[in-house]
Amino acid sequence: ERSVRLLEGEAYFEVAEDARRPFVVYAAHRAAKAVGTAFTVRVRDGMTLEVTVEEGRVALLSIIDPRPAASSLEDIAHTTVTELTAGQSI
Repeated sequence: ERSVRLLEGEAYFEVAEDARRPFVVYAAHRAAKAVGTAFTVRVRDGMTLEVTVEEGRVALLSIIDPRPAASSLEDIAHTTVTELTAGQSI
């Protein structure tokens, strides 16, 4: 897994496709998981999350049991909330 933790602010990602190593942005007790896409993640007040997809697909996940020591989605209880495609935001 390739991952980033966004605590506050906005970040734009252009992700190279690698099905073996998904790219995950952890933010506001959620995660945005992408493989080969371009998207923006915004966090406000540490709790409000906005994801906008420019290319490809991004799965928005809800973290059920956040554990700071966990190193990947495989180690964290989560559920998929929705999947976004190019031009969509949530």
